[in-house]
Amino acid sequence: MRLRGITRAGTLLAILCVLPAIAQATAQQPDVLIYKGKTYDLFANPLEALYPNEKKRPQFFVEPRVLTTGNWRGYVATWTIENNFLYLVKIKAWTCNRNLTGCRKVELRNLFGSRYRNGKVRADWFSGDLPMPDGKMLQYVHMGYGSIYEREIILRVQSGKVVGVSNVDNTTRILPSPLELQRQELEKMRPKPL
Repeated sequence: MRLRGITRAGTLLAILCVLPAIAQATAQQPDVLIYKGKTYDLFANPLEALYPNEKKRPQFFVEPRVLTTGNWRGYVATWTIENNFLYLVKIKAWTCNRNLTGCRKVELRNLFGSRYRNGKVRADWFSGDLPMPDGKMLQYVHMGYGSIYEREIILRVQSGKVVGVSNVDNTTRILPSPLELQRQELEKMRPKPL
């Protein structure tokens, strides 16, 4: 049956083509960072920097063979700062073989081999900012990590070492419109030039 010149198959194909963009436009379940004895949501994903080549990245699942638009990367990682270094201490995820059978929970020891020491992995592959929201949410954005909170703690990291800390008080500034925040989140999803 045709619907105004479009077949059901064509409609389904169009929907399937836009699903990846919609999935990444959903607010995301954040990683977790333990900093100075307090647990924060982490509005960055340091593990992704380990896989600049998408082909080498394991396919993570939130449950065996389950993906969700609220967690497009397929895992929740737990991080900690110890002696001014960033460490990965846990990944809550599953991996499966190519035909999606033989699923098993991710274990850091299996994923990182000799880099796994004393129950953690030093994240020396990561350089960038680690923003952590703090306080009440001031503005919700249903996309990525675009929501704004009263305060942000931002750790600047170079090759796994914390080299700076800044604190942002969002209660004293004029907030961007929700539309502008969505635009900013979309800009983050654009492919970066090589």
